[in-house]
Amino acid sequence: MVLDSISYQYLVDLPYITTSDAHKIIRRITAQEGISFDDLKNIEGFDSLKIARISLYLRRF
Repeated sequence: MVLDSISYQYLVDLPYITTSDAHKIIRRITAQEGISFDDLKNIEGFDSLKIARISLYLRRF
């Protein structure tokens, strides 16, 4: 699952995602020219429980 097209606003509107989390994801997308769902585990603060929770909301990407 690729998250390249996800927006900051969409992320901050999700449960379990803080503004800081959204910034981290957007920075990773920009730095790597894209990010896959599996790459979330490489972002500080994203443990397996958090990833499992937000995965329910990120399925469309």
